[in-house]
Amino acid sequence: DFLAGRVSWLAMTAPESIERTKLALEELEKTGAIQPFEKLYVRKDGSRVPVLVGVAGFDGEHDLMVAFVLDLSERKRAEAEARESERRYRETQSELAHANRVATMGQLTASIAHEVSQPITAAITNAHAALRWLGAQSPNLDEANQALRRILDNGNRAAQVIGRIR
Repeated sequence: DFLAGRVSWLAMTAPESIERTKLALEELEKTGAIQPFEKLYVRKDGSRVPVLVGVAGFDGEHDLMVAFVLDLSERKRAEAEARESERRYRETQSELAHANRVATMGQLTASIAHEVSQPITAAITNAHAALRWLGAQSPNLDEANQALRRILDNGNRAAQVIGRIR
């Protein structure tokens, strides 16, 4: 079809490749060659084919030339697959980093809860002991006083833990 003149480069060229093809034809007129460039051809069924096109003349003769058209479909498909694979890899890395941050936050939260709950639990235990000492038939003020001092110490310890966390 091409040799018979029923099909031309421009007729087979996708609309978005027309300008570049016209520049290539001007280059051919001026220099007798076309540096290889990529463009899209349109098949009879309407599908598009990415190609690499190049032309070289023989010693300035415009009648004798060699041209090539290489189908780049497989290369373009492989490039698209590589880009998709890279996208999935980055997405997986991002998800993994997020999961790691969540796990770290969980561990940090558990550690904080443990560090804060220890002095609070001790303060509650000492408060119960102080109440028992004061509520006895003969209140033991020394023991109650010691329990209250331990409550103060436990409260200060909890405050220090919270201060370090801040």
